[in-house]
Amino acid sequence: MRSRPDIGRIVAWGVIGVLPPALLALGVVAQDRASTATSIPAVDLLRIAFPTEGVDVEEHGAERLEIATDGWTLSVNALDSWAADKLAHAMRSNSSAIPGYREEVLDAPPGGPEIRRFLVQATGPQAAAHASYFVSLDGARLLASAGNREPGEPFDVGPVDRLLLAFRLEAGPRPDAEVLPAWRVYQADRRPHAPIAKFILYMDPAPVVLGDEEAADRDLTTSDDADFRRGGRRIAPGLFEFYAKGDPTSIRVDLWLEDPPRAEDREPVFETTIDVGDHPFMVRSFDLTYHAPVPPGEYVATVGRVHPGRAEDRALTDREWFDRDDLERYEVVLRPRP
Repeated sequence: MRSRPDIGRIVAWGVIGVLPPALLALGVVAQDRASTATSIPAVDLLRIAFPTEGVDVEEHGAERLEIATDGWTLSVNALDSWAADKLAHAMRSNSSAIPGYREEVLDAPPGGPEIRRFLVQATGPQAAAHASYFVSLDGARLLASAGNREPGEPFDVGPVDRLLLAFRLEAGPRPDAEVLPAWRVYQADRRPHAPIAKFILYMDPAPVVLGDEEAADRDLTTSDDADFRRGGRRIAPGLFEFYAKGDPTSIRVDLWLEDPPRAEDREPVFETTIDVGDHPFMVRSFDLTYHAPVPPGEYVATVGRVHPGRAEDRALTDREWFDRDDLERYEVVLRPRP
C-alpha cells in the first residue's frame, strides 16, 4: 500500500499512471501554503470513525489512513479546502486524458458525507481499475484512492463506496483508534539478528537519502552522471544517498548493524563512510521521512540489492512485503569503521 501524506499521495498515483501530468503539477503547487490563508485546514484523521468489519486497518494516524482487504486497498488523506477544490477542478478539466473516466456523486444517507467519485479505466457503473473520491464531511475534506490488489484489473468499487459513505467525523481525535505504520511496528517487535529497521519507499525511490536529517534539509547540492554511475554519493560526513536500479515505483530497504545472511545473488550498489551523531538516523525518499535506531559512531556503509528482479504481481501491504524475503530488496549494512 502507498503510504504518503496529503499531496504527496497524488504524485504517487501519477507515477503509477493514474493521474494526468497537469494534476501532478497542481499537486506540487498545492504545497504552497502562502496561497491557502483563507483555507479550511486539513482535519486530523484520528477524528474519522468507520466500521472495521471485513477490512484490515493497516495504518490510522493523524495524517494517514490505510485500509486493505483481500481484493482492494484504500488510502485516505486529509486536504485543506483550497487544495481539495483545486484538485477536483483539475480532475474534471483533464478528464479527456484519463482512460475510462467516469464521474458521479454518490447517494449519501442523511447526515452522511458528500462524495464525488472518479473512476479510472471503468468497465461499468461500479467496476474500474482505480477509483478516486473527494469526500466532504462536516467541513472536513478528504481525498481517497482505491485500487485492485491485482494492479490494472477492474474490481467492484461498491464495497469502497459503502465504507466511505459510513465515515463519520468525531468531535476530537480518538487515540484508541490509532494504528501505527508497519515500519514502527517492526522496530517495536524486532527480534535479535534481524535488520534494525525495514521500510517500503514509494513513488520515486531514487535517491534514497540516509543519515543526518538536519544536514539533508540544508543540502542544496545535486547529483551528476558520475554519481549515478557510482550508485550513490556522500553528501556530507553524516549523510549519503544511493540510487535504486531500474525504474521501480517502490522498493524495500532493510537496515542492518550486523552482517546479513549471505545471498548468492546480492549485487553491490554503493559503499561510503558515514558519521552518525546523537540525532535520529533518517531514511528518506521523495516526501516521507522515516527514522531508525542507529547508535552514534563512525561507520562504513555498504548498499546491496538482493534477489534483483523478483517481484510480486499482486499489490502487497507494507506488513506483507516485510515478510517476503524471497522478493527483491535493498540491504544497507552499517559496520563500525576500523
